[in-house]
Parts: sequence; C-alpha cells; structure tokens
Amino acid sequence: MRTSSTATNDLTAGLSQFTSAERFAYQQLRDRILLQRHGDTPVRSLLVTSARPREGTSTIVGCLALTFANSAACRGVLVVDTCSDRPQQQKLFGIHRTPGLSEFLEGDCPAAEVIKFTAVERIHVLPVGAAELRILDYQARFQEWLRGASEEYDAVIIDAPSVSESTIPEAVASLVDGVVLVVRSGHSPRDVVNDAFQRLAVAGGRILGVAMQNYVEHVPAVLRRRLSV
Repeated sequence: MRTSSTATNDLTAGLSQFTSAERFAYQQLRDRILLQRHGDTPVRSLLVTSARPREGTSTIVGCLALTFANSAACRGVLVVDTCSDRPQQQKLFGIHRTPGLSEFLEGDCPAAEVIKFTAVERIHVLPVGAAELRILDYQARFQEWLRGASEEYDAVIIDAPSVSESTIPEAVASLVDGVVLVVRSGHSPRDVVNDAFQRLAVAGGRILGVAMQNYVEHVPAVLRRRLSV
C-alpha cells in the first residue's frame, strides 16, 4: 500500500463541524446497515449509487466510512472509487488518483500498490485510476478481489456513478452484499428513482434502502415552539 504525503483531509475537518443531528443521521445509517444480514454473515461490501448524477453519493460514502472507522472495534474500512468521470474520494481523503482500480483490473499493478493509506486512522482508499474503468470486462477478477477485501476489512464501501449515466452500478450490484440508493430530496423525479430501483434489482442487487440527502422534515411552528421549551 502507498501512503499519500498530501493528505489534507478536508472531509475530516468538515465532519468536525457537523451538527449533532447530522452525526446522528450517519450513525443511524451505519447501524441500519450493520443490522442487515447477507445470509448468515453481516453486510461487509456495500455499493452506494444514485438514480441521477450529483445526488451527493461521494459525500455520503466518505462520511459513512468515517462513521464506521470511528468505532475502536473497527478493523478497517476500504473506500473504492469507481467514478471515472468525476472521482471525488481522492479529493476528500487527499490521495493520488493513480495507480488505482483500473490499473489493477488491467493487470498493470498488484492490489497492494493501488490501495492507499489516508490521514484517517482505519480508512484506506482504492482510487479509480487513470484509465476508463471497464468492470464488465474484468468482472470475475473484480469479484475475486472483492471477496478477499471483504474478509480483510469490516466494510468495503464502493462509490459508484449514477445508474442513469453508467452501467457500473448494475455490473457491481450482484457482487456486493447490499446496495444503498442515494436520493436528493426534491431533486430526483419519482419515475427516475423507480427506474434505478428496477435496473439494480434486475441486475441482481440486494437493495438495503434509500439514503436521503437534504431532507427537511417540516414541523408546524406551533409544535416547534413547544419542542424548543
């Protein structure tokens, strides 16, 4: 594994400024994932995707990884970036994009050289790499690697592009223990979300649920005043 010397770790700085409600929301998301089972074993590998681009998937992946790693009992979390067009995990965790997953799948680099340490204890990142990612062409190799990574880490969280712009979510859906669909409140039309659900299900994905972004629960003013007393 390679260590980045430029880990600015903006994500960690951002989390320290989260409200208690935001931290609680990520803890709830982590706990609900942990409560799920894949056969007789807990969910270890997780695909996080969305129906449309720019729903906030990468942010949720990064914050979820930090929430998992925050437990002293955690052996480690691996974040896998599969977004060739707009990779974000390299920026969030301050690591280099190459070599990465595309180089590993094409046989140019062993896994030990593409998985990178971060400034965050217990979090490693596998960046997407320089070449266009073609998981369908190397699905068997990816599946074999993922099986081993799921035994080494407590959580392998895959940051995937949206279902509407890429076939990667459908190619990976059947290989992981569970799928979480990110939906930005008030942004994604219901039919687009339903279509994403159907495509992931047809691909063999086990959808654990939806993670809502920017969801605001409206409370009548009279109740808000009473709750604030």
